[in-house]
Amino acid sequence: MAGKLAIDVAMDGETWVVALKGAIDEDAELSTGLKGVSGRVRFEMAAVSGINSCGVREWINVLREMDGRVMAIEYASVSVPMVQQFNMILNARGIGKVMSFFAPYFCGACRKPREMLLKIEEHKELQKVGELAAPARKCPQCDQELEFDEIDEKYLNFLDLQLKEKRR
Repeated sequence: MAGKLAIDVAMDGETWVVALKGAIDEDAELSTGLKGVSGRVRFEMAAVSGINSCGVREWINVLREMDGRVMAIEYASVSVPMVQQFNMILNARGIGKVMSFFAPYFCGACRKPREMLLKIEEHKELQKVGELAAPARKCPQCDQELEFDEIDEKYLNFLDLQLKEKRR
């Protein structure tokens, strides 16, 4: 995992936008960086390079602290390491809803891994409870079909849980 966590907080209309960059670990100062955030919050997570067990604990504690003052949380451009945490630890999303996330693909022609941003609203394959499938994507370099580089049900489990919560 690379580097100290940088937290950039700004307003976009009535929504707090919190951009996280670096590793969420024992040195991350999440409580301090998110102290004044309330109402609607969107976490921009494309640059989260990793999260360790101490970071997960801190992340969940901060989400709990925010619980009384935050009415809605959205996650945008969630990095692969954070998707993996959302899959392993149920509380890692808190009350939040993932809007877009990166998914691992592989280009057989280029012989290179590719992380592709998937916006849930743009893919019907990502909106069917219990039948989730990674959408087909093309390589941005050679335009050949990419292979999803994970097991669909395993990697998209967080999304299945989110969809089930929405139905309740």
